[in-house]
Formats: sequence, C-alpha cells, structure tokens
Amino acid sequence: MNSPYNGRFKITQNYKGDAHRGIDLVGIDSKEIHATVTGTVEIARWENVNNPKQGFGQYVMIREDNGNRCFIYAHLSKILTSSGKHVRNGEVIGIEGDTGYSFGSHCHYEVRYGNVSGYSMNINEISGIPNDEGNIYDDGYRETSSKKTIDEIAKEIINDTNNQKWGTTDTNPTRQQRLESAGYNYQQVQDRVNELLGIKKTTNTIKKLYLPAYANSWRVYPLDKAPYIGNECGFLRPSKFGGLTYDIIRYINDYVVVIKTRDFGTVQIYVAPDTGAVIK
Repeated sequence: MNSPYNGRFKITQNYKGDAHRGIDLVGIDSKEIHATVTGTVEIARWENVNNPKQGFGQYVMIREDNGNRCFIYAHLSKILTSSGKHVRNGEVIGIEGDTGYSFGSHCHYEVRYGNVSGYSMNINEISGIPNDEGNIYDDGYRETSSKKTIDEIAKEIINDTNNQKWGTTDTNPTRQQRLESAGYNYQQVQDRVNELLGIKKTTNTIKKLYLPAYANSWRVYPLDKAPYIGNECGFLRPSKFGGLTYDIIRYINDYVVVIKTRDFGTVQIYVAPDTGAVIK
C-alpha cells in the first residue's frame, strides 16, 4: 500500500471513475503529505489564487520519472515544495488542508495519464489503497531515523555552506517550512544558529503590511477558519483612513498573513500581489 501519509489514515470518499476521479483521505497519525512517486513537480500552487474555494485549492502535481503518469495531491493547507523540483518517493511535499472546493480537511489523491483532465487512472489499483469508504488503514510506513537535537540541526545549518538541505528565507521551500515539516521549531533552531555564530538578536526584522487608500474594504478572517469569502469576521476600511499599516505577525502562506487589528483582534488577511497590498 502506498498512501501519501505516514501511518494511519481514513478513507472519506471512494474513487468512482468520472464521478470522483481520485480518493479522499484524512491523516490520523500525521497531516504531512508525502510524495508517493519519484519524479518532477510540475505544479505547486493555487488552482485559482483569486478564488481560494475553487477546485483543488492549493495542490501539487508530480510527473513520475520515465513515465507519463501525474500524481495529484489536492486541497493542501500548505505547500512545501516548488515547481521544477525533483522529489523522491516519501519526501514531504505539503500539509493536508481544506482549500478549494472542500468540505473538511483531507487530501484528494488522484493519478492522471499525461495530466489530461478526464484521463484519470484507477487510484486503487495504482496505490493499493482499498475502495473502502469510512474505514481506517495503515500503510505501515514509519520514519526509522532518530530525531536530531536542536543543537545538531543548528550545526548542520552552519556547516552546510550551500544551504542545500535546510535552505534560507529566500529558498522555496523556505528554511522555516523545511524545519517545521521535519518536526522542528524554527525559532528555536534559528536562535541556536545565531548563538553559535555570535549573532545578537535584533528587533528590526518585522515586516509591515500596507493597505492602499483606494481600497474601500478588506476582509479579515479568524485564525480558526480558512480565509475564504463567507468566513470573514469583519472588514477593514483603508480608504477611510488614507490607507492602513500593520505589523506582520507571521505568514500562513505566500498570500495570507496574520496581523493584529484594533477592532477584530488578531486575524488572517489575504494579500496576494493583485490585491494592491504591499509588504515591506
């Protein structure tokens, strides 16, 4: 059995041919999504960045080496790989989520021949996952290597002069994404790296979000809901104040950040480049 999960998962919707061209799975032991094939990432993005509720939402598609089958992992909350990257079977590529046309956190797992819509293949035969909706299975895969200490990881980062394994803030995936997908606290590791290098903490690294004065309203979303139209908890009014500025607390993904507002508290906000928002 070859599932996108490590350990146990539940089947929440069967493969039904043209009626449902993949199988829907929910991770139990882990929400990490792993590549089930060795190949090249052809897609790692939103299906429609202007409509987070459309189709697959955030998804990854991998074309297998020496073949024409394309493996799709859809509705992800976070993508941890990038287009053009060569990935190995078992490598973490994302986190299960509820993006796109979805009614709860899961991973839609599908295989197409040549990435042609309508040419989906029988996922049960390819993966060995039974078409058994409602039941729980375990593909038996577990990580065998012991987890390294924060100190060991920090030293790895320092000694990796080309930043091949853990990346930087500018790589895709970023160092934070790679560390968190491996189960490490990014801030703890980075603080230890700075300590070993003798770098003192600074307070000038906070980025700011600027909402333009021409925007009449801007949706904000609670932290416990996906940032989709209909889930908003309020509206900011940039035009009323000649524009608004906020400190960015953290990034959810490339287009969603967390800020603290006066009227709505700490919230998520959608800030893709085509919205007019500026981050500096």
